[in-house]
Amino acid sequence: MLDVAMRILNICACAVGIYFALFRHGNPDQNRLRYVFLLTLFSFAAANVIALVYAFTNLPVFHLLLSYPSTIIPMLLIANLLLTMQIIEKNRLKNRERKLIALQHIGTKATNALDLQQVSKLALNEILEISQFDGAALYTLAKNKDYLELVRSEGVFRQAVIDLSVLPAKELFFVLDSVENRLIDICNPEYRGVLQICDKMEAAGIKNAFATQLVNQQETVGVVVLTRRDRIDLQLDEQQFITNVATWLSVATSNAKLYEGLQTGYLKVTLALSKAIEAKDPYTCGHSDSVAKFSANLASHLELSKSDIERAYIGGLLHDIGKIGIPDAILNKPGSLTDEEYAIIKEHSYKGFEITQPVDALINISDIVIYHHERFDGTGYPLGLSGEKIPLLARIATLADAFDAMTSDRPYRKGMPAEKALAIIEQNKGAQFDPILATHFITMVEDKQQREYAVDLTDDELAVLFDENDENPVDNERAAG
Repeated sequence: MLDVAMRILNICACAVGIYFALFRHGNPDQNRLRYVFLLTLFSFAAANVIALVYAFTNLPVFHLLLSYPSTIIPMLLIANLLLTMQIIEKNRLKNRERKLIALQHIGTKATNALDLQQVSKLALNEILEISQFDGAALYTLAKNKDYLELVRSEGVFRQAVIDLSVLPAKELFFVLDSVENRLIDICNPEYRGVLQICDKMEAAGIKNAFATQLVNQQETVGVVVLTRRDRIDLQLDEQQFITNVATWLSVATSNAKLYEGLQTGYLKVTLALSKAIEAKDPYTCGHSDSVAKFSANLASHLELSKSDIERAYIGGLLHDIGKIGIPDAILNKPGSLTDEEYAIIKEHSYKGFEITQPVDALINISDIVIYHHERFDGTGYPLGLSGEKIPLLARIATLADAFDAMTSDRPYRKGMPAEKALAIIEQNKGAQFDPILATHFITMVEDKQQREYAVDLTDDELAVLFDENDENPVDNERAAG
């Protein structure tokens, strides 16, 4: 009986071992050991089952099984092997599909978005999610090409104890070029005497780091650095995935640099046009720049998007560009304007629209140019729009334009103190100005105290700003600047 009990116990132990061997999968090395383990367990379990059955019966079938146990054991092992191969292949296909989807998302973002921060955030997080790495960073080549500047980092790379925002470029690219742009282990002992980055990584607590360079149209634009706290051996498909991500990041980096160059050129053209306005109307020297800054500050205060803040700034610079088309005799008239002359002055908003609207680079600010003299109550020009029918950035420009016009010195009068200008804006809430935006503008100016203003004006000096037939101190003074 003791022998029977021991054989039953052995069979149970083998069953538990077989279960864990069948349903617990590891890396390829572990799988090979698992097959040997399965073979041993099946052989031992089968021998115990046959011996146990033979102890209680003398049927010929059990004699046959006892004589040929090897006919069953290989069949069981082959079935387990086929099942294991099916599971491994299914996981491999699933992982491959996941990588393809990630590459599609990164590629779409890289080709459509011009913000390198957005693209790099998506790409680096996808790498960390799919691969074995726990830290990733994107560096772009500085203009002097001597250094790599950090654009974005994710994972444990951001927790480094030393500054890794700048890395030397030439020595790293020398090593990367020698291995044909593949992903290399930069913490490998053979590179320690060549790469200073190895020492920086080790000082930051990073013992395992890989790098691959970003190349677009045979021009090196940056590097992706990946880190891991413990040692890893990268599989070929994982290396290929990272190389593909690096390709998309190189496209995104080149696009971002190209866009940055276009933006710089666009800004220079805008500044030149702004100077042209001031040359045409010297009374408003510096006015466009001030309106641009106030508009951008209010847009930032309202937490608008980066693109809207840029539009507010450029729109402020060019809001009076239409004055180029106004006769000098009217524009530079030192005294009060007649009704006919004021009507001609008001044409500058529409003339500005005609100048900016056909230009692709300026079309996104043409609504600021044409609508910055519209009033919230609908009595402005050129179309008499009211309320929120006036574009948001045009309503912002209206406030910035009016405030700077009231507080700036002119050859024929001194600017009023900021407190009085803000009081007038307060009084004109819901009339000339959007009441909500006006409240934010007043708060912004009072909190930040962006400028120093002249002493209080006398009532006689203040009266210069008003027209006898208009209660608004801004609209009738050469169309707000």
